[in-house]
Formats: sequence, structure tokens, C-alpha cells
Amino acid sequence: MKHTHTIAAVIASVLLMGNALAQTNSLNPTLDQRKHVVLAAQIKATTLASEEQGDAVAAATSAFDLAQDLAFIKDFHKGDASVMARLAAAEEAGIGGSNVELSKLYLEDKLTIAGTSKIWWPTLSEELKLQALAHVVAKAKFDVGDIFVVRSLASNPEFDFTDLKPREAELMAVLPKSSRARYGLAHRLFCPNRSQQTALQYMKDQELLDVLESDHEARDYDFVRKEMLARCIGAVTRTLRAAKNKDASAFDSAMVPILATLNAPLWAGLPAAVAPYGMSLNMPDYGKLTDRLTFLCGQLDERKITTSANFSGSLMFWKGTEGYKSWIQDNTN
Repeated sequence: MKHTHTIAAVIASVLLMGNALAQTNSLNPTLDQRKHVVLAAQIKATTLASEEQGDAVAAATSAFDLAQDLAFIKDFHKGDASVMARLAAAEEAGIGGSNVELSKLYLEDKLTIAGTSKIWWPTLSEELKLQALAHVVAKAKFDVGDIFVVRSLASNPEFDFTDLKPREAELMAVLPKSSRARYGLAHRLFCPNRSQQTALQYMKDQELLDVLESDHEARDYDFVRKEMLARCIGAVTRTLRAAKNKDASAFDSAMVPILATLNAPLWAGLPAAVAPYGMSLNMPDYGKLTDRLTFLCGQLDERKITTSANFSGSLMFWKGTEGYKSWIQDNTN
């Protein structure tokens, strides 16, 4: 059960995708904890007979190592036990040695997601990093651990992910469609004009709808809405130009129903409004989003939470422009 909880925590934390992630999950805290276990066992062993002291320390260390081995190693029962002891020995041999050892275990495809998340790639050699990228490219199936790896490698602007590009959709599918981190990572890995194009601009039309299933601040929602509006304007312009329609009012007439949907709750009717202009959209089921927002609004009413700042953009999307204005008036007077 502990192992299950560890993996669940890793999967949840990957959605944050912050730079502090690797620092928090680096191997050093685990190695330090092991030293504390050994020290505590040594102190406790002083109360025992001299011939029993070594066995007591070994038993305590072994118990800790076993727990870590079970969390780190995929095929624990296939001869890969005592990994923690090897990592500790590698660190004793030289600072950073455990990190190198752990990266080699990843290259051998022996690590769990929890184990992979402990690797601190920035300190490793370019050779190991290139080997890691080749390992990801060759994998039959991706998991969240691979997301940790490519995200870290993507911090190097000189890395080339061309070989991984054919599997972009497969790799990104590891993260939820509603995860903004999913599209930010895709942008960093695969956008050929990253310096000229933002992650939001790199997203597909449908992905703009998918990402709205997650909570958004007002500023973030405004960015998504403006990006969708810009794409709608572009689609209408291209369609009218192709039809050689020079009627000055044609553009305004075409935009009226589109603007109405972008002001409506959950952008209802948007797929039908943009279909004549070559945009193919499918509205996601926003049921989980509206359930969560209903719950959060209840928490606000009961003063269990005091601000809607971190999901105010989602409220705008849920309630629509006019509905949100009314909600604000009702909740600020």
C-alpha cells in the first residue's frame, strides 16, 4: 500500500512541473535518511552486547533499504534487490555517485516511476543524457517517469528531440488533456520556432478546449479565450478571402455568432459556429469541472475558503460573461 501511495504522489506532482520538483525528489534526502537510520541503530545498539551490535545495525539498515528497493525497482523479485545499499556505496565513493548509479538503472529500464523521479539529470554527463534520450525514444510504452526525464533534458536548448517527434502524441498522452504542463512540455520538446511561438500558440484548436477542463486563474483563461478568438478570426478571414467575398459587412456578420458563443457559458455552440470556416471542434464533457466549481463556490459561501482567485477564470468560462458579472455582484455586495 505504501508503494501505491508513493506512485500516486509522483503522478500528482508531475502536473506541477516546477523546477523545484527535481530538487525535492532528488536522491540526497533519501540517502540522508538512511544515514540517520544507521546512526539511530548504532546508538541503540550500544545497549546490547558487543557481539549483537553489528547485527542490530545491519538489520535496521537492511529494513530501510528493503523499503526503498521496493519503491525504486520494478522487478524487485528478479535479482535487483539491495539497490539502496549500492546507491549508498556509490555515494560514499564520490559525491554524485549515487545519481550516476540511479541513472544507469533507468537506462536498464529497472526503475519505477518513483525511482526515476529521484534522478537529478542536470548534474549528469552529456553522454548519460544522450543515452537517456535514446532510451526514451526506444521505449515500447511511456510512463510518467519518462516525462520527468524528457522534461529535465528539455532544459538544455541544444538537445534535439527530432527522433521523438513521431511519438509526440503518444508521449503527451501520458499527461491528462486538461494539464497545461502537457502542452508546455510539447512546446519545449517539439516546437521548431519556440522563440517566436508561445506554448499556447503551439496548441491545436481542440487542445484549447481540452485544457479548459482544469482550473484557471482569470489571466490564464483570458489568454486561452483570446487565442481561440484569434483563430476564429483567422478562419473567417481565410474563408471569405477564398470565396472572394468583398462584402464589407460579411466579416462582422460571420463573427456575431462566434462572439456570442465565446461569451456563453462553457462556450456552448462554438463547434457549430466555427464549422463553416474549416474549424473542427468537439466540446469536452465539462461535468467534472462544473461539479468541482459548484463545490468550491459552496466552500466560498461557507467561508471555508476565502478567495476564488485560483479558479476565477474557470468561473468565467462556466458562467459566461454576463453570468460571471452577476455572480461577482452577488458575492461582493
